[in-house]
Amino acid sequence: MYHGGNVKIMSTKKLRKINSFKNKYAFLSNFYMHDINIQHLVFKSVEHMYQCGKTTNALDFTYVYKSVDASTAKKRARKIKLRSYRDWE
Repeated sequence: MYHGGNVKIMSTKKLRKINSFKNKYAFLSNFYMHDINIQHLVFKSVEHMYQCGKTTNALDFTYVYKSVDASTAKKRARKIKLRSYRDWE
């Protein structure tokens, strides 16, 4: 085991595989509903933030941003023109 500063790395023999983002691991999912505050905006989930980040105009941003849940945000993003992944940098 390595202890460097605040970092603690344990042997992989003690780690457990996470097979799904349900129950106690739900918080690891992009669809987990919790507030994310970025630049004076409060996103309802990581999925909301991710899909909004790919929009190309304010109207589409608002359409995705106001989704009631992460699944709806993803569905709405599929209906609009999104920025190409090549444009993200």
